[in-house]
Amino acid sequence: MARDRIPIVQPYIPRGIGESLRVYVESGAWLTEHDKTRGLEAGICQLVGARHCIMVPNGTLALYAALVAAGVGPGDQVIVPDLTMVATANAVLMAGAEVVLCDVTRWDLCLDLQKCMTLCTDRTKAIVVVDLNGRAPRMTEALRFFTGDMGITIIEDACQAFGSSSGSRYCGTVAAMGCYSFSPHKILTMGQGGAIVTDDDDLAFRLRRLRNFGRDTGGTDDHKAYGVNLKYTDLQALVGLEQIGDLQWRFWEKEATYAFYRDRLEGVGDLEFLNLGHGEIPWHVDVYTDRRDELAVYLENLGIGTRKMYPALHTLPPYTSGHGHAVDYPNSVRASARGLFIPSFLTITEIEALTVFETIKDFYKGD
Repeated sequence: MARDRIPIVQPYIPRGIGESLRVYVESGAWLTEHDKTRGLEAGICQLVGARHCIMVPNGTLALYAALVAAGVGPGDQVIVPDLTMVATANAVLMAGAEVVLCDVTRWDLCLDLQKCMTLCTDRTKAIVVVDLNGRAPRMTEALRFFTGDMGITIIEDACQAFGSSSGSRYCGTVAAMGCYSFSPHKILTMGQGGAIVTDDDDLAFRLRRLRNFGRDTGGTDDHKAYGVNLKYTDLQALVGLEQIGDLQWRFWEKEATYAFYRDRLEGVGDLEFLNLGHGEIPWHVDVYTDRRDELAVYLENLGIGTRKMYPALHTLPPYTSGHGHAVDYPNSVRASARGLFIPSFLTITEIEALTVFETIKDFYKGD
């Protein structure tokens, strides 16, 4: 069925899932986390090669849980890239710690790990490395080595990188803990959802206790530590399990759509595409232009949805105080002002993608 406009996001849920949900609901299931959640956790572990996977309600809470499991709390500092979705930094505030911002690199918009090393102090408890739009930061393992004796935990925010790989390892598995998100615009979606993966048995134990009110098992009131209710639901997990089988197709579609746009648009006007390494799967197709705002309005007026790159965190009210000025974050400021996500959802048709391409090309005619 033809769409009235081309949206920036359109979730894809496979056919037949309604019947699976009907059978499950009519089975007398409790809906809360149980066998389906355990099955989804096992499926994610198998896919990314992690020992443990802990499901939680969303990606923000996955980051929060990872920080708490790492012992982050009041008086601590956590280094976060200046260019990321605000949830990355918000999770640090939720844990009671102070956010320390660091610029990103110009070539992949991931944390500048060399600058990050200069920001470490005796108050630095953790560093959150973000795989922005599916791109894996270089030197993450070197950063782990550098900080190993300093008691600093490296956490990987892979919420936009489920399925992406860095060398022989999947994004989310390079650091001590990795976090994923499954909101509607992600490659794998359950409406909402998050996961933490780790190979560390002790961290996995702390995470499971944390999400269950500080209990080791359910059905008791023996609370051995601080904990909250971060449990998932089997209803959502079933939606995820129904998509596990076609994940490879989803990855191929994302890669193919990125290549489709890049091959046709690179060099048109001042449009730029960032490097996409082997195995890195883009969450959205992102383009960069000095005429970003003008292009976004032009596309919107012609029925094509877009989304601007995130604002640099140091410009947002929760993070403006004590975080320096634009001169301290030249790469995040530049990308924030120039970046635009264009339609690249899983079910975009060739005609729709061609329409986006032709419309952008028309915008630059005469340049």
